[in-house]
Amino acid sequence: MINFLRAQLPTMLLSVVLAFIVWLFVAGRDMLPREIKASLIVGPPPPTVYVDPSVFPQEVSILVNANTAQYQFMQGRKLTVRVDLDNIGAGEKTIMIDLPTMLSPGLPRGISDPKVQPAELTFIAHRYLEKRVPVYTPSAGSLPPYLKQTGALVVTPPAATVRAPEDKMEFITEITTDPLDLSEVKNSATNSAVVTPNRDVSASWLSITPNQFTAAVPVEFVVKEETFDVPINVTGLSVPVGPSLPVRVEPKTAMVRVVWRGDRQIDPTEDDVSLTVDLSDSRALSRTGPTSVPVIVKASQGLDAHASPEKVTVTWFDPENHDDGAGGEENEEDNVGSPPAAAPEKPAAAAETTAETAATEPPATAETGENAKTAEAAATDETAATAEPAPAPAAGGVR
Repeated sequence: MINFLRAQLPTMLLSVVLAFIVWLFVAGRDMLPREIKASLIVGPPPPTVYVDPSVFPQEVSILVNANTAQYQFMQGRKLTVRVDLDNIGAGEKTIMIDLPTMLSPGLPRGISDPKVQPAELTFIAHRYLEKRVPVYTPSAGSLPPYLKQTGALVVTPPAATVRAPEDKMEFITEITTDPLDLSEVKNSATNSAVVTPNRDVSASWLSITPNQFTAAVPVEFVVKEETFDVPINVTGLSVPVGPSLPVRVEPKTAMVRVVWRGDRQIDPTEDDVSLTVDLSDSRALSRTGPTSVPVIVKASQGLDAHASPEKVTVTWFDPENHDDGAGGEENEEDNVGSPPAAAPEKPAAAAETTAETAATEPPATAETGENAKTAEAAATDETAATAEPAPAPAAGGVR
């Protein structure tokens, strides 16, 4: 059997070759109209004009008369038609598709007079224009509860230069950026962020200069406050503070308004504030009337305190010779620069001298004598009133 096949091998090979030749002859005679698709590639226009790429088809049809072998050969290749727009200007344009120069790769041999659909491309080239438009940045989220917004959101720079085709320029009135997230604002140092134009306003034909902006929102801390009635302490006097204080300070207390930032966890009390009036420089105090002295306010860290009134009235007085409400205007010239001292007692010798002086004085007038009698009578009545009463008689008498 093997020897038989070996003997018939040349005959078998000859049969295969003849069959292939017959197939080629039959296929070559099968010339039919064929349609082949080719991708359309449109080159970029000059930088001074804009052409909307959507006006061009994605592919074109090539019509040829080809047999089956040629058709299968062309289908196996990726055909493209390229149209260049390098030298066009603004306005309506029409470009004819020339397959021999625009088709790549070329058609196989044996195919002549191919046709393409569409045979020409019609489009409008728009020139570019530039103008300045405002920039708008919206906000998103909300500020922390300890911050409050004090003004409108500010964008820097406030305007941008846009470059767009003339048929689209009239629709561009502003540039909208991505929003500023207010929840990310922690204080006045973190109240801004860099934003870029929103993707909704971006396009291949639109150019924005600059393409980054800084958006900031003005904020300030929410202020919390409390009010306390705080006593005023007097310091700087050489005498101890007490009933013998040689000055009167009015008022003795002041209303203190304590404020602090809302982001600080503080619960102030009256003990966090102190009020002081410093009288160490007594020469600055007037001896002829009241003097206004500022109140020194001190508060704990993180607190800002304001006293009302901001000044008190300080008045010198002599606690032994004047009522607490008196102005103490006596001995003003003698006590400048130091608190007035109590009046000294008169010695006994001075009393005797006074008596002798009275004895040598001339007799009193009638009016003086009448006053003396009145004084003597009053003394007699006072002596009688202080005398012990006589014992009363025993009840029933003596038998």
